Amino acid sequence: MLDVLEENEFPKIQKDEQSEILNTIQNFGESILKRSEEWAYISSFPQEDGTTSLKICSYSSGLGIEDDIYLRFGKYHIGDQSEKQIVVARISFKKRKSGYGTALLKTLCEIGERYNYVSLHIEEPNLDCKAFMKKIGFKEDKFLPILKLKESIEEYESRKRV
Repeated sequence: MLDVLEENEFPKIQKDEQSEILNTIQNFGESILKRSEEWAYISSFPQEDGTTSLKICSYSSGLGIEDDIYLRFGKYHIGDQSEKQIVVARISFKKRKSGYGTALLKTLCEIGERYNYVSLHIEEPNLDCKAFMKKIGFKEDKFLPILKLKESIEEYESRKRV
């Protein structure tokens, strides 16, 4: 049986961690996707005393298909509910097969290692995403421990180089 911590027992995501995660995602958008400074935002107000969940969204001011990401960090009812998780709730890139998905997962692994997130879960992937997930090492349950994901990405990238 899984341990389920009460809300007040769960590790809080402090304001500095919230800011650092947002800055890391912002840097991903600027350096990899060539997006503007205001590419990503926290969808709720940062809480001074910390929060058990953090939502980061991206938006696009242009028309048509743009880069779109919706991420959640913290306590969710997936896997071991006593551990911090990263959830990719929505992801879409204007340019496909450009390495953006791999780069995002590597960025999320860095965040996971830095702030003790245990696993990454991808919600409701479409067919293209499922094919990519299979290449990276995901199984039917759609989540991987951060350290396993990092190893899987390294293996995937070494296969691509050959």
